[in-house]
Amino acid sequence: MAHYQPLPSTEDHTLADGQASAHAGLIGYSIAHEKPTILSSLKSILIASPLNILLFFVPLGIFAGLIGWDEQYIFVLNFFAIIPLAKLLGVATEEISLRTNQTIGGLLNATFGNMVEAIVAVLALKSGLVRVVQASLLGSILSNLLLVLGFCFFLGGLKFKTQNFNVTAAQTAASLFCLTILALLLPAALKWQLGNSGLGNDEIEAIVLDLSRVTAGVLLLVYILYLIFQLKTHAYLFEGEEVEEEAPKITFPVSIGLLLISTLLVSVNAEYLVGSIEGISEAWNLSETFVGLILLPIVGNAAEHVSAVSVAMKNKMDLVIGIAVGSSMQIALFVTPLCVIAGWIFSTPMSLAFGPLETVVLFVSVFVTNSLISDGESNWLEGALLMGSYAVIATSFCTMTAKISGETNTVVESTLIMQSDNLDILEKKATPPTVISSLKTIVFASYLNLLIVFVPLGFCSEYLKWGDTPTFILNFLAIVPLAKLLGFATEEIALKTNQTIGGLLNATFGNLVEVLVSILSLRQGLYRVVQASLLGSILSNLLLVLGFCFFLGGLKKKTQKFNVTAAQTAASLFCLTILALFLPAAVAWQLSGTSDKGEQIILNLSRASAVN
Repeated sequence: MAHYQPLPSTEDHTLADGQASAHAGLIGYSIAHEKPTILSSLKSILIASPLNILLFFVPLGIFAGLIGWDEQYIFVLNFFAIIPLAKLLGVATEEISLRTNQTIGGLLNATFGNMVEAIVAVLALKSGLVRVVQASLLGSILSNLLLVLGFCFFLGGLKFKTQNFNVTAAQTAASLFCLTILALLLPAALKWQLGNSGLGNDEIEAIVLDLSRVTAGVLLLVYILYLIFQLKTHAYLFEGEEVEEEAPKITFPVSIGLLLISTLLVSVNAEYLVGSIEGISEAWNLSETFVGLILLPIVGNAAEHVSAVSVAMKNKMDLVIGIAVGSSMQIALFVTPLCVIAGWIFSTPMSLAFGPLETVVLFVSVFVTNSLISDGESNWLEGALLMGSYAVIATSFCTMTAKISGETNTVVESTLIMQSDNLDILEKKATPPTVISSLKTIVFASYLNLLIVFVPLGFCSEYLKWGDTPTFILNFLAIVPLAKLLGFATEEIALKTNQTIGGLLNATFGNLVEVLVSILSLRQGLYRVVQASLLGSILSNLLLVLGFCFFLGGLKKKTQKFNVTAAQTAASLFCLTILALFLPAAVAWQLSGTSDKGEQIILNLSRASAVN
């Protein structure tokens, strides 16, 4: 829940999407409209959303559970049954909020905004499915932060070149997510640290569990303080676009009844859904982690996902941030600690010590999202980055699941995001160069051409077997001027083309030396050298070269400026790179000592991440 404001007019039906509005924290004010009756209320409920078509799955799901159908059928039927119930639960909460002031309405939305996720998690805890609960909580956060927000940024950006939203709300959300990362990283780090201390597993679990329970209390306290900050003391900071008021369409008694009935049916269907998870995991060769991370978040979030995209297409990005980021924040600061406390009550060891892979995924996902929303602007490329991040994460879990279960599933290749350097190529108006002038220009292109003398020496050292040390040094010095000449030739060719072709040429040949060295090293099986050289190239450019430029340029000029948009775009792309490099390492850590197929799993994941 990240934004509060009056509800939109009845004409904008996409904004009146129950659970989505609940997460966005939208509060309306009563105005003079025709008073709803019981009959009109029932009609409003029936036509509230096209998702109501799925309501016939509700009795089918209960019936399947009662007579003991195959667990695959029980899971599928109850899966589709909960989706429309989640929507009706949001509609009921919204209607009750319309009859209260902003503070009470906000509290109602904060409490019932993620009721489906909370119910599913509590029932899973009663069944002892701690891994499913942890994965479902993480999956709900990721689906909102990466998938939903990515779709909104991408589709909205295709229609509007740049979209703006409330910077204060975005920065506050970013700060709270940093606290969430801290709260989830510490138990995992403590568990890892204690693993080498000589303590028994039971003692380690007890210590981590105690830390998780204390941390859960702190998170709940922070969430309460955040509600006070947003709804009371600093409500003006979260004011967004002006929208028309909306009157209640359902009577208060019917709203209360709808809330109770929806909650009851969700509980029943969710109980059968949770009870069939182990069966479908075995039948479909899926891990419980994959079911919780990818499948279960769809149950409670499908309605709000559709609404968020519709809102983005109308350029109402404050509402998008409220739906997507606000929902994730509720899961992280409210539902997650609530599950820890519920596990305490049920004597189930529900801790915040997520697995290595899940911990890394959460850290990088929040880092990527925070870097994109901190400026208060969005475009289609940022949406593509978020969706690409989600695709890499889903692929990693899918690949690991398939290989551990002995399957040979083919990983579906996702959208290939190609980037050009987008360099401005200046057309030089001069007399056409001749062969002589061209050779003269090449000779005087750079002082590094003095090192050309090492090129033939490098060849001689190899063929005359001078030894490894002279051969390495001579060829090292020989490649330096050749790399400069290669870049010079590429630039000259690019000058004679349009900007797009020139950018593609620079993107292709700009790092040709590194590519050739890497390929030749791979042919000799030196993959560690390749990994280190790629990392070294990135670090030397980011830290050494950029540092020298900033330092020496800063000595000459007090302040130097550059294109902020280009810098932020590059930073966003680096975030995706970090995710792609972190995931295989996290999988390797998670699988260490548990599977003899670990190397093949990591290799498949690396290939899928490279495609993404």
